[in-house]
Amino acid sequence: MRNEPLATLNGETIRGREVKVRFAASSCSVKVANLSPLVSNELLEEAFSLFGEVESAVVVTDERGKSLGYGIVDFSRKSQAITSIQRCKTGHFLLTKTAMPVLVTEMTRDSLDEGLPDRTLPKNNVYFAERDCVPRFAEPGTIEFEIASRWAAFYDHEKVMRDELEVRVKEEKANVEKEIQQLLEQHQTLVIRQEIARHQQEQMRLAAALREQETRMQHGGPPLPPGMMHHHHPQPLFPGLVGPGNGGGPMSMSPSSMQQHSSMQQNPSMQQQQQQLRAQDDHARAPPLIGNAPPGAAVQPPFIPPPLMAQMLLNSRN
Repeated sequence: MRNEPLATLNGETIRGREVKVRFAASSCSVKVANLSPLVSNELLEEAFSLFGEVESAVVVTDERGKSLGYGIVDFSRKSQAITSIQRCKTGHFLLTKTAMPVLVTEMTRDSLDEGLPDRTLPKNNVYFAERDCVPRFAEPGTIEFEIASRWAAFYDHEKVMRDELEVRVKEEKANVEKEIQQLLEQHQTLVIRQEIARHQQEQMRLAAALREQETRMQHGGPPLPPGMMHHHHPQPLFPGLVGPGNGGGPMSMSPSSMQQHSSMQQNPSMQQQQQQLRAQDDHARAPPLIGNAPPGAAVQPPFIPPPLMAQMLLNSRN
């Protein structure tokens, strides 16, 4: 048997080094779960020899050498491994005195650890009480069979509960990811609204400065300092849209607009009437602040009438 080198050489010191024996991967392996802490490698091998030739049997342990509650058994043939799985599914296979059946499933692994040798188990009263029997299948109609059946039913229920819990965890994770995405979208919307408000305030400041410049020129007062007119140029709200009120260049004037501007300069009363009309038109076209705008409403930049823009251009050139 392949377990013989492990029993004779594993743990021995040769030339100052401890020997560790490991086994190659096997396609005839089974995983044995729900092991008692008192099940050792030797007992596991003895128990599963009932189904065929066992090449290795190892109880998996943690870094402190304590059993993790499951082990791995290698058979010499695949058919023997399948037989052990089928028989342990249809019956309750018990390894110690406690009527807790083991669960056997197919498993493929790369290598085995040293496992839990029998020599490492404490030989106390609990050990001798649990090991005072042989591995066996519970006989139907006995109290041992009834207890084992209760444990088997619990195993099935536990699996169902774990599967349901896994589904719930996945659903909760998906909900959290959805909430995070909505939070990011709300934050991006807030940033865009703040940016629009900043551009709107800058354009309104420029429009007010232009009107004050026009009033000063009409009354013969000094023009505004150049810094108030040209220091802060509003950036376009939306790239690609260039024009007056959106950070673009000057507006071209048609011949009719130039003629109207010339008549305004020659007739002061007409100029006052046009100024009143412009003030009313500016008030009507003033865009609402974002806080007062209805949801979904488009925020437009301030409207500058063509005559006022013409006056601005002439004043800037003079």
